Amino acid sequence: MKKSIMMFVIATLAIMLSACGEETSKEDEPKKEEVQEQKEKAKEPAEEKEEKAKEEETAEAAKIDTSMYQYAKNIDVTDALEINNHITLMIDMNPKTNQGMAFQHVLNDTYDFLLQDSVQQADTVGINVRQDGVKIAMFTVHPKEFVENDEIPMADLVLQASIVDMMTDEVKAYAEAMELPVKTKQ
Repeated sequence: MKKSIMMFVIATLAIMLSACGEETSKEDEPKKEEVQEQKEKAKEPAEEKEEKAKEEETAEAAKIDTSMYQYAKNIDVTDALEINNHITLMIDMNPKTNQGMAFQHVLNDTYDFLLQDSVQQADTVGINVRQDGVKIAMFTVHPKEFVENDEIPMADLVLQASIVDMMTDEVKAYAEAMELPVKTKQ
């Protein structure tokens, strides 16, 4: 009798232990996948890892910040640095601001915009200023000609590195009244 009870207890314990060892929880499955992914990453050659790191750094550096345009309602950026070394901004200004002042705000904010490393890589930056969907000014900045200087007004420095392609009569009158150094296409 004692042998039967002992055999029963041993058999029960053996079954319980074997059942516990075979169970896998659903929580363990993602961990196994993560471990496998880590093993695959470890197998990648060091060169590929370096290339990926460089690509990520380039992507971070290539981000174009437009937060300095504090008076703009909306800004559309076209980043064509990789294609033709050009950046285009379509800046929508508040229609309540007169056109000349809107132009002045864009010039001043463009000074800070041009200080970015990713922008300085461009050969040209096209700036289009709009109010109520109507283009009031358009100019092309050559970042390599742009000079940072705290002694000269920001708008003047931006215009010295720019060619004004188009401006409305109101913007032109404002620029003349403010004696802005506007260079136009000839």
